[in-house]
Amino acid sequence: MTYDLSSRLRQIIHFTKESLSVTTSFDEVMSIAPFVAAASMASLIPVSRYNTFATIWGLVRYASQPDRRRYSRKAQQLVSRGMSSNFDVEIKNILAFKSYVKFWIENLAHLVAGPAQSGRDLTTEGDEPLKEWLAQGRGAIVATSHAGNPDWAGTAIANQVHPLAAIFGPLDPPVFERWSHKFRTSLGLETIFLQDGAVTKQIISKISEGKLVALTCDFNISGNAIDVDFFSKKVPMASGPATIALRTGVPIFPGIGFMKSDGGHHLFFGPPIFPKEVQGDSVSSKVLNITQTIAKELERQISIAPEQWHVVVPLDIKD
Repeated sequence: MTYDLSSRLRQIIHFTKESLSVTTSFDEVMSIAPFVAAASMASLIPVSRYNTFATIWGLVRYASQPDRRRYSRKAQQLVSRGMSSNFDVEIKNILAFKSYVKFWIENLAHLVAGPAQSGRDLTTEGDEPLKEWLAQGRGAIVATSHAGNPDWAGTAIANQVHPLAAIFGPLDPPVFERWSHKFRTSLGLETIFLQDGAVTKQIISKISEGKLVALTCDFNISGNAIDVDFFSKKVPMASGPATIALRTGVPIFPGIGFMKSDGGHHLFFGPPIFPKEVQGDSVSSKVLNITQTIAKELERQISIAPEQWHVVVPLDIKD
């Protein structure tokens, strides 16, 4: 892809105007100004230079954020199952910070470039069962993790494969929430508002409309996690996908959107999980078995590129 500075400057001007349209006061302008500036600067970075910028800024963040450095290190130790030396784990940890910065560069630049960039250098693998299911006019669940670039993957699926909805949590200040939602929508993502309550009802409604719903499972954000075997440890994993799959009868497609070194992306889907085929003598046992199946598949996917697993919150890992 050639670098067209004049085109990108025009995109930045349009993006800035659209950003200002959500503000109602000077204070609100100042609240979103840092984010608008960050996205504008990210959009000026050539894709071929993402790795260079991510390496430099990733090292800065690695050195200056001890808590996140500790959380990320613990995740890399988990993936290694205790078989890697401290040195090897720390190298993976540094690479995870680089990957996390690249994730943000991509997402910020994407806000300016718009949905046309979603399919840039996109490859897919294992998506045939998903497309066959969607061809029946029925919705489904995509279970994913905070690995690779789930935001880019979501917009790529929404624009290249099928309409997709994802959770949108409350943000502060309110103008930042309006700004984020505006551009999230412009990228083709439908929204399920976490703050509206009745999230499960909203998810089921989207599925009944024949849409995909993406749900992350690896962090206990919603508080409905149950302990499963994950990299030979007990780790809480969200049970929402399993519960909703049982209620709706739709399959779960575990997936991940890897970032490729050349700036492209690779959508990878594991085998679908059909709730009717899962064993269990009670609803709770079926929820556990489905969630464990998701965990094993996400474990396999994360292991492909563990440095792309971005863990910046504590993991409640049990022996």
